Order: sequence, then structure tokens, then C-alpha cells
Amino acid sequence: MIRQVTASLRKQVGVTMVELVIVMAIIGLLAAIAVPNIMEFIKTSRVSAQTDALVNTFALARLKAISDRKVITVCASDDPDANDNCSAGTDWSRGWVVKDGAVAISRFKANANSVQISFTDPAKAFLSVDFSKSLGSAALTGGGAIEANFKFCGKGLEHKEQYVSLAPSGRAVKSVSANVTCPK
Repeated sequence: MIRQVTASLRKQVGVTMVELVIVMAIIGLLAAIAVPNIMEFIKTSRVSAQTDALVNTFALARLKAISDRKVITVCASDDPDANDNCSAGTDWSRGWVVKDGAVAISRFKANANSVQISFTDPAKAFLSVDFSKSLGSAALTGGGAIEANFKFCGKGLEHKEQYVSLAPSGRAVKSVSANVTCPK
């Protein structure tokens, strides 16, 4: 009888409480290290997403202007979801609208709470840009050559600035600075 009890105790398999506590401590330590990096990655991804969206918007407008042989306008908007109107200011942080005359073709609502969009040279800030119907070249609405650089910075995040450069040819290019320059 004693032999049966001893044999059944040997067959029992499991983990001790000490082993379980050690594993939980290791998991907790790894999570404490990983969570801040994941949060930074998410914020950086938001900046990249909006930078890519503006580049794609300019490319769409240029392509649409050439293919439809119409002047297409891209402008800053205070609330792209609510209306098709261009804003009166040069703040692109809320979003933008692509227009064919008075009709909105595309809208993008930017996340102004997490990403700040500004111009590298405030003297070159503009309300809207027209893409010509022949070559898709970009010009300021109402005339004038354009050469603009948008600067994207995440709010509450120290990281490398991202830029969108719009050339007079209508080509938009994304670049990332080599140094960490966006303040927290």
C-alpha cells in the first residue's frame, strides 16, 4: 500500500510555485523593456503614414491632372470630413482636399493631435497648389512657382524629422533627416 502511494506521487508532473513566479518575473521584465519601444514605434509609424499620404496625394493629383487634362488643386482643409472647402490658412496639420474645380476627388484627415506639419521655410508656406493639365507641373494657385518642403514631427516624440519636398515639376519626394531633430 505504501509502495502504491509513493509510486503515484512520483508520477505527478507539474510546476512548482517558485518556478511559476520566476517565469512571471521574466515575462514582466521583458514587457517592461518592450512597451516603451513599441509606443515609440507606433508614434513614428503615424508620422510616416501621414508623410506617405501627402506624397501619394500629390502623385494622385498630378496623375489625375495629366490623364483627365484638367487642372487639379490640392489644398489645406480645416475639416476635410465635413466639407470640400480649402482653409484660409497654411496649416496642413488637420488635413487636405484634392479638388477638380469645386468637386472634391479625395480627402485626407490628418491626426493633428499626434503629428505636426509645418513648412521648413515659413515664407514659402502656401494655401493650395494647382497641377497643370499638360505636364502635371505644380504652381501656386493664382500663379507663381512653387518649391516647398513640408516638415513632419510627431508630438511628444523625439525622432528624426521627415520631409515632403514638392518640386515645380509636380514631383513629390519623401526624405528623412539624418539627425534626431524633432523636439519632444
